[in-house]
Amino acid sequence: MLTVGDMFMTATHSVSRLFLEDVSRFLDDHDVRYTPSVEFTGRSGFVHKYDFVIPRSKNMPERILRAINNPTRDAVTSLIFSWTDTRDTRPRNSRAYAFLNDTERSPSSDVVSALEQYEIVPLTWSERERSLDALSA
Repeated sequence: MLTVGDMFMTATHSVSRLFLEDVSRFLDDHDVRYTPSVEFTGRSGFVHKYDFVIPRSKNMPERILRAINNPTRDAVTSLIFSWTDTRDTRPRNSRAYAFLNDTERSPSSDVVSALEQYEIVPLTWSERERSLDALSA
């Protein structure tokens, strides 16, 4: 039984890693400048990890991005807390984005609404091409 449990945990981690690699490849393929795997300390003193930071440009502010392979309530709650905790430590007009993997199932409207309530822009993977203007500018 322990071996089966280990296989499940490994499989889940592998799928998450694969989605992160897909997002990275997408950004690379479209020449989006970014820094991967960035950590910021929030007001709480907790360190929060983001998958990508896209630096500001003339036209756009800094963009902070997290790839969420399984957009559940828990995953979104974690991002909301991270963003709320670190937002004041970033430049005033920084924006947060969440790439939501919707290849197996669409994220619930509650998940999308929660992100929007905290000014985190939800980007679904199936519609990733629509996000290029916001990410590459």
